[in-house]
Amino acid sequence: MYKLPHLFVIAALVTVVAAPVSAADKNKWAREANDRAEIQALMWRYERALDTLDVDAYVAVFTEDAQFGNAKGREGIRALIAGVKAAREKNTEPGKPVTPTYQSVTNMNIEFVNETRAVINGYYMALLGTQPPRVATVGMERDEVVKIGGKWLIAVRVVSP
Repeated sequence: MYKLPHLFVIAALVTVVAAPVSAADKNKWAREANDRAEIQALMWRYERALDTLDVDAYVAVFTEDAQFGNAKGREGIRALIAGVKAAREKNTEPGKPVTPTYQSVTNMNIEFVNETRAVINGYYMALLGTQPPRVATVGMERDEVVKIGGKWLIAVRVVSP
């Protein structure tokens, strides 16, 4: 048999669970779900551009004034990725393709600061497409992303091996 205080707790829980959800809450949840999908797509484009060493695609995921390590602005980031590409090509035997890489971000957590700013934390790993595949690098990453003109872009990228 239930005691009287238990009935009050159950009644309070039913009231909270059955409380109507406001239209504003529904709109916020829908916006954040859409923004999460767009941010995940942004990070996919980032990873693919790095894997393929597509300099233009890589630069395009950053804001005009972005910062990544010592690289500042899109031109600084262009020089950074162009340097990575040149080094990879230089270390490849003539006539052979550059060894592919496969970037992966795991345990990605997207935290919204407001409607146009979010922080992404996660672990990254890059595999070399050798036979057998080898881990090239692993670490943690923190990205600050902003929504400009309806498009999410990376404003600050910090990686820690």
